Parts: sequence; structure tokens; C-alpha cells
Amino acid sequence: MNNGKFGLNITAIAVIAFIFTALSMPQAVLLVAGFALLAERNEWLNKQTIQALLLTLVYNILMLVLNFIFSGLMKLLTFVDASHKALENMRNVNNNVTELVYIAFVVICIFAILRTMHGKDANLLILSKMSGGNIAETIEQLQRKPTYAQQQTYAQHQSFTPAQQPTQPQQSVPSTSITPIQPAVRGMKVCRQCGNSLSADSRFCVQCGTAVIG
Repeated sequence: MNNGKFGLNITAIAVIAFIFTALSMPQAVLLVAGFALLAERNEWLNKQTIQALLLTLVYNILMLVLNFIFSGLMKLLTFVDASHKALENMRNVNNNVTELVYIAFVVICIFAILRTMHGKDANLLILSKMSGGNIAETIEQLQRKPTYAQQQTYAQHQSFTPAQQPTQPQQSVPSTSITPIQPAVRGMKVCRQCGNSLSADSRFCVQCGTAVIG
């Protein structure tokens, strides 16, 4: 593989990550993975260091589970007053299982180291699928992605041209109809124009000047 952004050999970084994994140094593996993801940002290197980190995580979780199981069994044997020989046998079983798990773990690490030394993918089955993709690139895309408020503002800005900017709707003034005032006294007239009350002998409205008919 070619050198990275800092002049370091990409293959060497991947091999170092798996060496730290075999030595059960999770902090060192985490540092190498962080450097690969945040600094180098090489897709192949990212995948290898993530596999190394996941392998370390799986191994430590498995050891915690085994320790919990055998500790519980030892407490149970102590509680039922088992013989010293039974307790010793349980300790031997615990040690043997732990050693077998560690040997299998180291073999997997050696397999990964040999493959990465030739520039190949470590190909740790399920871990390889889980580590697929360029995580650093995904983080960059999320950082560049505009927020929801920015998207809404941009959409509103694009949906209206200067000539199409929404204006305040004009308030319609309700039309008022003039209801003629009914005469209060029988025999009086009402102006058909303004509704003013007139006397019975009026010829013109004194309010608006309209001729009175009838």
C-alpha cells in the first residue's frame, strides 16, 4: 500500500493495530484506530483498524463473560461445601478454557497480520462486514449536512422569485347597505336616496336634494 498523508506506511499501521490486539492492549488499538479514522482517512486502513478494534472488544467481552460464569460456579461450590478437589478441578477448567480462548484469539490476530502485510483485507468474517465502508467519510458528510432549519430557510428562499414574494392579503371591507329608515309617523315620506324622513308635502329631500316622487 502507498504511504498515507503523514508519510507513514498504511500497511505498517494496520499490522501494528493487530499486533497491539494480540498483546491485549485495547488502549493502544483504540489510539491507532482513532489516528487512522481521523487523520489518515484511508478506506482500506479504516476497515483494518476497525476490525482490530472490534476483535479486541469481542475478546475482552468474552473473557468477562467466562470470568463471571466460573466465578459464579466457584461461589456455588463453596456455598454447597464442595470438596477441595472439586474446587481445584473447577479452577483448572477455568484456566484451560481461558488459555484456549486466548490461543484462538492470538491465531486470529496472526492470520490478520499475515494478510494485512500483503496489503489484503484481514477478512475476519462478521467483523469484516461490520467494519465495511469509509466511516471517516460518513462523519464528514454528516458534518457538512445542513441543519433542518437551514434546509427550510433555503427551500423558502428558492420557492419564491422577487416578483413572486408573498404579500400581505388585502383585507376586504364589508359593503354596507343603506337601509331606508322607516317613517316613525304615518303619512310621512322617506327619501329613496338617503333614507331621510320627510314631511308629507315635501318635494325635495333637505338632506341630499333628491326629488321626492309620490
